[in-house]
Amino acid sequence: MLPMFHVAPNMPKYIRQYLSISIFIFLLVYMVYAEFALGLIVISHGVFALTLFYVINQRKRKIADSSIKYWQLAAATLLLLNVLYFLPDSFYRSADTPLFIALPDKTMLLTAIFIYFYLLSVIQAMLLKILPFLSYTHLQQRCLMGFSVMQFIPHMHDFLNKKQGLALYYLHILSGLSLLAVIFEPSLYGLFAFLLLLEFSWLLLLMIKCMHLYFTVSQKIHLSNKA
Repeated sequence: MLPMFHVAPNMPKYIRQYLSISIFIFLLVYMVYAEFALGLIVISHGVFALTLFYVINQRKRKIADSSIKYWQLAAATLLLLNVLYFLPDSFYRSADTPLFIALPDKTMLLTAIFIYFYLLSVIQAMLLKILPFLSYTHLQQRCLMGFSVMQFIPHMHDFLNKKQGLALYYLHILSGLSLLAVIFEPSLYGLFAFLLLLEFSWLLLLMIKCMHLYFTVSQKIHLSNKA
């Protein structure tokens, strides 16, 4: 996705060919020696994160983009997980003798960060590019039978403009931070629930707006072709 939408170089050969195989092997080892294999999996994701930062930095289209911000957040998350995973157990509440300020349960903390700041960030980064791209290109194909209707096709940013995508990004950050706050202080779950609802309601509105514009333009093309 990065090379296609951001005119960035392909991932290096060692990432494309060997990283997925390595992670698969580590997962097999995990069934026998869980702690050792899990550490290797975390390191592998850290290598992927550094490569991702490199590819993003080498892109030719150096334009401010909320999708890029999501990818950078995802890469930074993988590096943070490397730090948190290899911290001594004494930093976490699950330890017998935690330090002066103990982090929450290690498994819960790492899982929450991985799912929300990595997986959901990547999913939303792809949605912000795929929704307008597919809408625009499909309408463009509808115009092959009559180029006069090209005038009806809006600019790609009209389907989902930068400010709307940036608002979704900041909502994602706020809801993610509130999730971490809940892990430290469970009584804050109401704040997380509100921000989570706000974030995905905004995402739904963006999708509906994109679909509405698509069907409106599609109808104009249909009526023009019939005339």
